[in-house]
Amino acid sequence: MIKIETFWEGVAQKPWRPKSILHYAQDFLIKPDLIFDITPYMEEKLAAILCFKSQFYQPGSTEPETPISTKHYMENVRCRTSAYGRYINVQYAEAYEVSRPIGIRELKHLY
Repeated sequence: MIKIETFWEGVAQKPWRPKSILHYAQDFLIKPDLIFDITPYMEEKLAAILCFKSQFYQPGSTEPETPISTKHYMENVRCRTSAYGRYINVQYAEAYEVSRPIGIRELKHLY
């Protein structure tokens, strides 16, 4: 954004626009445009989510229940990533929608 001036280590940054915008499938299943294999990182992903443990299921909590504070939320995360993994024949995957087509230079870069 040209009208907003930002600095990094005292130097003005040049305007920048992303080439693509990816929308992560968070709560509901979508028909994905892009699916990324996260099998090697699944346990790390779950551990990262649980870093915010106060947001999730706490036995005996008196806080109002939210979609992510239910007892089975983490199981839902694992099941959802497993379902997306089936699309690309891996154990776990994340799905994304894209706001505009993603270009590639050669088909071989898809695999």
